[in-house]
Order: sequence, then C-alpha cells, then structure tokens
Amino acid sequence: MSFPTTHPQRWAFTPRQWRILKLHLLFTIILGLCLLPYLGHAVSKLGTPSTPANVTQLAELENVSVRAAGRGDPSTKPTNGHEVLTSYAGPENLQAALEQDRAEPLSLAAADFDEDGVPDLVTGYSHDGRGIVSLRRGNVDSIYPHSPEAKQSEIAGNFTTGPFLSTAHVFQVPIAPDFIGTGDFDADGHWDVVVAARGKEFLSLLRGNGRGNFGVPNDIRLPGAVTALITGEINRADGLADVVVAVDGEGGAKALVYEGPAGALKAAPESFQLPAPANSLALGQLSSAYTIDLAVAAGSELLVVYGRDRKLTLPLEEQESVRPARVERRSFTGAVKSLVIGRFDESPWSEIAALVAGGEVQLLSRGVAKRRGRDKEPLFAEWMKRELPSPRPGAERLIVANVSTSAPDDLLVLDSSDGQVRVLRAGRESKSSLGTLLGMKDSQHESLSLTVGLAETVAVLPMQLDTDALTDLVMLR
Repeated sequence: MSFPTTHPQRWAFTPRQWRILKLHLLFTIILGLCLLPYLGHAVSKLGTPSTPANVTQLAELENVSVRAAGRGDPSTKPTNGHEVLTSYAGPENLQAALEQDRAEPLSLAAADFDEDGVPDLVTGYSHDGRGIVSLRRGNVDSIYPHSPEAKQSEIAGNFTTGPFLSTAHVFQVPIAPDFIGTGDFDADGHWDVVVAARGKEFLSLLRGNGRGNFGVPNDIRLPGAVTALITGEINRADGLADVVVAVDGEGGAKALVYEGPAGALKAAPESFQLPAPANSLALGQLSSAYTIDLAVAAGSELLVVYGRDRKLTLPLEEQESVRPARVERRSFTGAVKSLVIGRFDESPWSEIAALVAGGEVQLLSRGVAKRRGRDKEPLFAEWMKRELPSPRPGAERLIVANVSTSAPDDLLVLDSSDGQVRVLRAGRESKSSLGTLLGMKDSQHESLSLTVGLAETVAVLPMQLDTDALTDLVMLR
C-alpha cells in the first residue's frame, strides 16, 4: 500500500516580498563593501607587532613602534619603523657633510617638485654657517602600486615600496633654513622653496624648474629679523601660495603678507603691527566668509587677521578702495608657543588649538553668538574655550594630521625632550561615528603617546606615503 506524501510549501513569497528581500540583500552587500576597508585597516593595525625600530634621520611614523597610554583608538596605532637609506647627489662638500653627519637638521616641507603626481620631501640643514636643502623624490609606486607604470617598474626589476627614491639631491643656501616653505612664488607654474633663518633679515628663494631641480638662490630683504614663517593661501584664494613672515626690527614686531598675481615674492608686502614678536603662524578659514584668515601667536596674545579680497588683479584705484583687514585679539595667561587651525570636532567650523607655555593646550571654537535677537558670528574674544589633556611641560609644537579613521582632524603634540609625539583626543563624543556603529567604545577624550625613540626630534611632517587614505608622519632628528 502506498500513501501519498505531502511537502510543506517553502519559500512561497509573493512578488512584493521577493522585492523586499532583494532590497535587504542589496543593502547588506553595499554596507559590507563600505565597511570592509575600515575593518581591514583596523584589523591590520591591531595585528601588527610593536618591536622598537632603529630610526636614524628620517622615518615614517607608520612604521615606528607605538605604545598606547591607556586605551587609545586601535586605528591610530602605527606599525614599526625602518631607516630611510639615502645617497646624495650634488656638490661634494655638501654630500660629505650629510654622509658624515656634520649637518644639523632643522626643517621639513613637501611639494611635487618633479610634477609626477606624488609629493617630494625637502629637508633643511645648517652647515658651516650656511644651509643645505635636500630633495628626496617621492615614489609613485608606493602610492599607486597597481598603476601601469608600477607594473612596468616591476617587470624591469625597479619596483620598490619605499616612500622615497634613494638618491637625494642637495643644494646650498646662504642661511640656515630654520623655516622652510613651498609654493609657486613666481607664478611660472612650478613649485619653489623659500627658506628663512631665525634672526636673519632676508628670505632666500630657490626657484624650481618642474623637473626636481632648483636655480641659484635669490635673496629678499626684510625690515627686521625673522621670528616665524608660513606659506599657503591667504585672503581670496587664487591658486598661488602666499608667504607670511613675522619679523622684529626697528619698527617693532610685524607680520608681513606677501601676495600677488605675479607671484608672492614679486609683490610688496602688506604689514600688520604685532604686540610682541610672533612665535607661530597659522592659516585657515575662521569665519563664514570664503576668504582665508591668519592667526598669529605674539607673546601672550593671539591675533586673528580676517581675510578679504584685496582686488590685486584690478586697477590701482580699485585696490585702494579695499578696506583694512579686521584684526581681533585674545589674551592668555602665558606665552603662546605654537598654534594650528583644524577641524578637531564634529562641528562644521574650523578651530584654533594653542599650546601655552607650561604645556597647556587650549581649543578655541567660534560657534554662534546671540546679538539683538539674531544669530551672529562671535568676536574672537567670545570664542568658547576648552582645555585638553595637557602634555609634558617640554611640549614644543602642535601638528595637524589625519592618522586615524575618525572624521575630524587629529591634533598631535611634539615633545622632543622625551621623544614623544602625543595624539590629543580633541573631539567630543559622536553617536554617528564608525566606532559607535560597530559597537566600539568611544575614546575620543583619551590621548595616545607615540614612542618614536627620537630624543631630539626637531620636525614632524604629515605626508601620504602609501596606498591608504591616512596621513603618515615623517620624523626628523
């Protein structure tokens, strides 16, 4: 005898249910693809060993041993370092000074001097009463390892993942480059280098030719001794880097702004009187206007020179109609040693971070002020102040970078007295962060101590040196 068998009807979805199921699957796939790079990056960082590295002149912080103080964000932990081996090309006396470690390292800067699409590194040294500038070309293969050019290099046996090519070209300058900046300062379409020595009354300009070479240095006289220098856009952005140099002379302390359509260092400077010699300069957008502003640390005061359109491409009568720049100031209890501008919080506005003598770090945020029943931008003296976890009293300099996967900028403090670079968690807690989405504890208020093993680190430069979107750090001792 046989009995009929029946089977339950499985997966009998209506067409509408099938559409909903397909949408859910599609959403899951897209979300997984979006999170995969972050998860892979975090896993790779957590699984990285942390043995110390023997670091000499230069090192990527991505490869320097790091020890976290407390429970820092794992995504900010770099891997161990390696030496940057370099041979030198140029005058024999300069090569010998660098190879025999007779030159004192001072400064770092970066730009694409050979115009191959990746940044190159320039380093300033003091030697025998003068200066040396070395140029290390960035390695295209380290950032674009899957490009056709990289494949050709691999076939030819020339492929390397090092951040820089091994040969550094060296050039002599008449002064020790305590300060070094990059930009197109003569409007010829190629990157140039400008250097200044603390206490000297002139700038030295090295004009680039777009092929990784520089011409004979040209001097630009100044009305006082240099105390600080920065390069970048100020006022109305025009695609040409400007030069801001702080001097102290017979006319008192001043900030000089070199800006012009024919190149910054071909223009007469605009001068701003300062209450004391400047220790630090920063450029950024500090108001809702489209112009770029200047922040100046002068003694125990911090000044903001708000940018405006100087109409430098218009006739002289139009330029003379431009109003003077608005200048606001704010006092501190001690001398401001260093300042930077960045977005260290989830707010849409740029903030100012100031390092005050004694090691205190203050974060100034502008927000919105209520005046006469309307929302208006506050005066600089009304900006909100927050004190961040203070580093050691030997802290010297603030740096802005993107060494973690969080959206805001990272605030770093250089303390050369003990070889530490500290990452200060300046941001507030945010429920929209990736860490919260993945169920991770928010640690934005905690700080990381990055032990780099360099007791006399003199400069830290953020650069992109590999394929990820995070900033690597180049250290100079």
